[in-house]
Amino acid sequence: MVKKKEFLMEPISDFIETTGPSDLIDKEQDHTTFSVFKLLFSDEIINLVVRQTNLYAQQRLNILMGIKRSPSYRDYWSSAPDLHDSYISQLVNRFGWLVPTIHLNDNKMIPKKNEIGYDKLYKVRPYLTVLKYNFQKYYNPNKIIAVDESMIKFKGRSTLKQYMLKKTIKRGYKVWLLADKKGYIWNFEIYSGKVGENVEKNLGGRVVKDLSFPLQNKNHHLYIDNFFKNKNMKLGDYDWQITADQDNISIVKWKEKRIVSLLSNFHDPQNVTQVQRKSKDGSATMVKCPKVLQDYNNNMNCVDKFDQNKKSYQIDRKSHKW
Repeated sequence: MVKKKEFLMEPISDFIETTGPSDLIDKEQDHTTFSVFKLLFSDEIINLVVRQTNLYAQQRLNILMGIKRSPSYRDYWSSAPDLHDSYISQLVNRFGWLVPTIHLNDNKMIPKKNEIGYDKLYKVRPYLTVLKYNFQKYYNPNKIIAVDESMIKFKGRSTLKQYMLKKTIKRGYKVWLLADKKGYIWNFEIYSGKVGENVEKNLGGRVVKDLSFPLQNKNHHLYIDNFFKNKNMKLGDYDWQITADQDNISIVKWKEKRIVSLLSNFHDPQNVTQVQRKSKDGSATMVKCPKVLQDYNNNMNCVDKFDQNKKSYQIDRKSHKW
């Protein structure tokens, strides 16, 4: 039997960063929902949309709709008494003109597929860049942060569309998100598939490093999903090892219905707790569970909180398949 390396947990540095709205926001002022929205969806973004939309119109938004929903945006201006909305319809109907015309980047400057600078997200890249900058500019994330996947619903034709069976939204654009305990999205990356003919290796590791890099050495507790191979274990069994170097990274495997695998550099793998599980005959038993898994379950729901908040105000724009 191989003797396990003794786990010597070094003292964890205290998290002393300021969290919540940044100093760029006047915290003495009474902010409205709209004033906060304007910080993120800034004048720079509006000017970008206006400039590129006018440019596109020469070459050839409604927030209320997220609150007062109709089957189609045209229904807001319908004369039918059961569909007509007197408040929204008093606004000039430029929305119908904007929908097919709105643009975020110059079509004439798009690099071709084999050219330097080719970007599958070229048409929205300037918007994404400014939006990400604003997300980070006006908010300091909580000590607890997590990286996970989210889906933007889309059923039309797109080479970027993904199918994820286990997600609530099964078809759409996959987005990697770094969120904090409050459900605030601080960093993100839209998955655009393989680059050229090459499938990216170690995609998950690269994404986690990229999204968390701006927060390096600030002593956040980062939680991420896991993908490891199984081994023969019984319910409640767990095993662990420690890396041979000085990093003291613990590798823990625990058996529930499936194998659960975890990595941590701030948990002692020998710390366990008890959880209740039901057997096939309906009886309840208490089984050992690594403390690191309990912490993971308590703190890995950051992106889920964001998804819940997003669902409250999202609108559905139907698309047509050619």
